[in-house]
This record gives sequence, C-alpha cells and structure tokens, in this order.
Amino acid sequence: MADRLRYQLPARPTTTLRWVFFVLAVVSLVFGYVGLHAYILQQKPHPQYSHAPGDLIYFDIELFLVQSTPIAAGGPYPFLLAVARFSAPLVSAYTIVEIALGLSAHRIHGVRMRRYRGHAVVCGSSRTATVLAERLRRDRRRVVTIEPGTDDRRRADVVIGDPALPARLREAGVERAAVVYSCLDDSHRNVEVAGTIERIRAHTDRPGRADRPGHVGRPGRRGPVRVHAMVKDLDLCLALKARHWSTAGGDGPYVDFYNPDELAAQDVVRSDDRLFTHDPPRVAIAGTGAFGRAVLVELGRQWLVRRKQSSASLQVKVIGEQALKEVAAVAARYSFLDEVCMVQTRTGTPAEFLTELTRLDTPRLHRLYLCQEDEGQALGTALAAVAHLSSALEVIVVRLDRMSGMARAFDHGTGAGALFDGLDGRLRIVDVAQVGGDPAVIGFDLAEALARTSHQRYLLERLASGKPLGSAPAMTPWETLDEDLRAASRALAGDVGRKAAALGGLLVPRSASGQDFAFQPGEIEALARREHDRWQAERTGRGWRYGPRRDPVAKRHPDLNSWAQLPESERERDREVVRAMPSVLAEVGLAIVRVGPSEFTAEELAA
Repeated sequence: MADRLRYQLPARPTTTLRWVFFVLAVVSLVFGYVGLHAYILQQKPHPQYSHAPGDLIYFDIELFLVQSTPIAAGGPYPFLLAVARFSAPLVSAYTIVEIALGLSAHRIHGVRMRRYRGHAVVCGSSRTATVLAERLRRDRRRVVTIEPGTDDRRRADVVIGDPALPARLREAGVERAAVVYSCLDDSHRNVEVAGTIERIRAHTDRPGRADRPGHVGRPGRRGPVRVHAMVKDLDLCLALKARHWSTAGGDGPYVDFYNPDELAAQDVVRSDDRLFTHDPPRVAIAGTGAFGRAVLVELGRQWLVRRKQSSASLQVKVIGEQALKEVAAVAARYSFLDEVCMVQTRTGTPAEFLTELTRLDTPRLHRLYLCQEDEGQALGTALAAVAHLSSALEVIVVRLDRMSGMARAFDHGTGAGALFDGLDGRLRIVDVAQVGGDPAVIGFDLAEALARTSHQRYLLERLASGKPLGSAPAMTPWETLDEDLRAASRALAGDVGRKAAALGGLLVPRSASGQDFAFQPGEIEALARREHDRWQAERTGRGWRYGPRRDPVAKRHPDLNSWAQLPESERERDREVVRAMPSVLAEVGLAIVRVGPSEFTAEELAA
C-alpha cells in the first residue's frame, strides 16, 4: 500500500499537497508566535512565563509537538493561538505520514526488487534507454531502470544514482538479472558499467563498502547476466568487441558492445528485400558518419549473398567532403566490398547531385540514403528531393537521431495519426533510437555476425561446387536453418577468440597497413584437432551421441569420435574451418595479429 502511494500518486496533487502544508506550517508559526505573546500578557495578576522573543519561539515550536508549556494553564485562548493549536499538530502529523510512507515505500520497493529473477536492467535516461525499457515492458518483461541524476518518485522499479557504482547495480538486482543494457550518453561510462558488472559477477561486495570506488569484496558465484553496452563511436565499438573477444572467447563473461547507428543501418538494409530485386542495385549515400559507413558495408554484405553469379557489381555513390578518405578506410577494413561494389565518391551537396542526375538523364537511383551529421539539413534535403521521385529516384531514406521525434510525424504505412504523407513508403524516416532500441536488433552481436558469415560462406562454396540447396541439412539459408545448427554455428563463432589466443594472437580491427594472417607449419592441424574436440564437447553437451548414421531426431552423429578415428574427409572439414578464420574475420572487419608465441608444443605441431 505504501509502495503504491509513494510511487503511483500523480505528481501534481502530491506537490500541491506539500505546498499546502508548507504554507500551513508557516502560518502556524506566525499565528502561534503572535497568539502566545498575547496569551502570556493577558495572564493575571502577572505573566507566569517569559514573553522574550527567544522564549516565545521555543514555546511556538512546542505547539508542533502538542506540548507547549504556557497553554497548559487553560483558556480562553486568543483566536490566532486557538488556530495554531490545531494547525501545528496537523502539520506534524502530515510530516510523520510522509516520512513513514517514504521509509515504507523504500523498504517495500527494496524487498520487492530483491525478489526479482531473470529481469532486465536498463541504465540511463537517454531516449534510447527509454525506448528500450518501453519495448521490454511491452514484451511483458520485468524491467528495472537506473537513472543517474534524476528524482522520479512516481514510478516503481527505478533506482536513482550512478549506474557505475556497485551499490546501485546491486540494488537493481544485477546479480539475478538476465540482461543489462547500458545506454548512457557517454560511451566511456557504458564501458565502465560493463566493467563494474564483471567485478560484481566475480565478487560479492561487503556491506557498507559498495560505494567505494574500485572496491570488490569476497569471491562470489558468477551469474548468467548478459551485458550490452552502447558505444557511439563506430571504430571504438569494433575495437572493444575485438579486444573483449580476444580475452574472453566463448567461456568468458558475455559482454557485447553495440553501436545504435550500425544496428539501425543493418536492419534497414537487411529488411529492404525489394532493393535487391534490381540487378544491380544503384544507390547513393550522403554522409560518411557511422550510419552511412554501416549502410555501405551492409549493402555489400547483402549483395554478396543475394546476387547471382552473373550479376554486376552494386553501384554506389558516396557524397561528402571526406568521402574519398572514409570509403578507402572502409574498403580496406572490409575486403569483400571491392569484390561486389563499384563505389564512386564525390564532394558537393546531395541537391547538386540530384540536379545533375536529372539533367544528364542517367538511370534512376533505387535508394538515396541521407545520413548527414546535420539532421535538419538531411530532412530538408529529403523533402526537397521528393520532386525527383518521378525522374531520378525510387526511394529516399533519411536517418534521424537527435531529431528522431520528427519520425513520428511521417506516415509509416498505418495511414492514421501522421502529420505528413510518407508517399506510400517512398519517403522513409529511420529513427535510430527506435531501431537501435529494439532488444531483438541489439541481440545481433559479433557471435551472430560471425555465425551468419561462416554459414553464408559455407553455402556459397557448396553451391559453387555444384551442391544444390536442400542437399544436406545445412544447405539452406540462415533464416530457415534448423535452430540446432544455428546454435552450433554460434558456438563455433564464440570460440574464435580462444583460437586466436592459441596462435599467440589478438583480434584487432582490420586496416590497410596490416598484413593478412599467415599460419605457421603445424598450426592448422593442431587447431583442427582442437576444433574437433570443441565441436564434440558442444554436441555431446546438447545430448548428441555417436551413431553410424546421422539422425537429428535421435541425436546421433557418426563423427562424434576421437580425431584418430575420424575419416580423412571429416578431418579436412575441420582444417577448412581453421583455414577460413582470417577470411571470415575479414568479412566482419577483424584480423588476427601475433603478439606472442603460440601455445602449442613442438609435439602438437609435429603431430
């Protein structure tokens, strides 16, 4: 009851009530002082109590405690004192009720949150954090938010304070949570939150020391919490992913660093099936920020998978003052872009580019992505570019973040509640906070990207060798792949950091100056043996057993045997997995660099 009163009463009536009692307290003090002065002076034959100012103030304060000494002699009382006799205790009673409700609500709230299990914790008060929490609640998930520097007493399940402090995270029940999303505006603080959670997972703080910076207590039991930390710098985000996967691999704590612009761009391109019906698609990208670069990479990745063998290269024009420099850096990091894309760069404005397209009567652009840093300029360009839809353009896509509230003003196909016409989907506004605040989209992490990339490479190689789709359980697109096989692909992807460490290497963002990784003699064979042992342990852990023939229903597999008993053809498959590591990593912008000696013994390398 106290919890409801404290957290669910409307703010305005509560505030008004407090002001009423504050004014009543001031009136009681004034009336009490004046009334006591008159009351003491009217006592006969002479005043029994002092009416000095200090004494009057003391007697006045006693009215709030219902025990002012002078009035014990009885009435009649002056009118002002008679009023103060009732109003002062009323103020005291209200104050006691306020304190009791506050303490009760805090205690009940704390007890309730300590009972939560498998809930989600969202750190931050940014729009991305708000959207994310709303979506989780819409999916009937229990959500606790940690909001720094705010004081929201109207909602339950809110912890006020610095999310990087162990005490605040523990108050939100992070040890029992299923997932934590850190969506603070400062990316470095999000990384700090992830580090604090890992310390909490590894240790249990001693009571009373949780707020000490850097303090950890006695060892405790690790929990299964998954941590997603938002990083707005795209290059830093990839570097953090690489560094974490180098140290953690598949066995360490689950921490994913994500960039909302990258997630939004990937989602927009992946969901645009109509674009890839053109052969080849022709697109233009205005702006070379995180969203624009991510659009370019995802366009190339999707065309690599969806194109026919006879298809031409995807035609891309990138517009911006730094277009040449940025495109060169992206192409150096993602080597497949040169294989599937014909990229041209130009300076100037999108408006000049569109005017030139119309004047020269060139083939229509299928997509124009407007993702300049100046969002007002991007939106203005989009509204002006509508005039070219009949001649030079098919669809305009506009990226908004700080102005993302404008996205709600455009019709997205519902036909109701929109201020502006979306032109039947030909003018698309991408709300980065909405797309990047989708838990399903955030879940598309490095393991998922590597797993999909590995499977797509497997499909392309098998199709090139003449094997048709459906000829084997794994010969199907990722979307229709059996969940058990997807899990196996994710487990393989999760082991890439450990494999790199075994080679004495680290995962780093790929760069033009870096050399392609080269295996030393014996390393492929040694890693292939370890890969088979890992796969065998993963399959056995999922209930699979050895059988002469593969039976997915009975969970039997003929390759669940030791390396020595494995047919040479199956050994070669494990070797192929190892050989493909550098190229698979290159498709997600990563590379392996050696920083130390291999952990393999001479006997392992010679075997």
